Amino acid sequence: RRRDPRWPIWIMQGSQIGSFLAQLGLTLVLQPGMFTYIAFFFFWVGFFTTSAAPILLELVAETTYPAPETVSAGVCLTVFGVSTFGFVQLSQAMASKGVEGYIHFFWLQNILFGISCVLVVGVLRADMKRTDQANESAVQDT
Repeated sequence: RRRDPRWPIWIMQGSQIGSFLAQLGLTLVLQPGMFTYIAFFFFWVGFFTTSAAPILLELVAETTYPAPETVSAGVCLTVFGVSTFGFVQLSQAMASKGVEGYIHFFWLQNILFGISCVLVVGVLRADMKRTDQANESAVQDT
């Protein structure tokens, strides 16, 4: 039985949805005295986000082929770094408002994350150029 060549897309979409649900749960339990629940949801956010990172880099390399992987991964990691810096700065600005500021920040983050889930699940149609080319070469060699 042959594996579906679009499996990285399915894993990426599942990780995105799982991370969104964990982030939403974290926002809902973000109250003083809820450490166990907060730790639980932080674990799942980290699990889904960390598991999706290498697959995302592979998808970026696939869709930008024949550009070298170093270029696509470099651009992707730079975007990650700049967006992380922006979110850290925004969270620090919201922290001046106390716990209520963090809750507003998390809801803003959930809205943006929800939009990205809709885009990744509903719109993403990654073209697996490198995999398709390798499969065509294998067929021609036989």
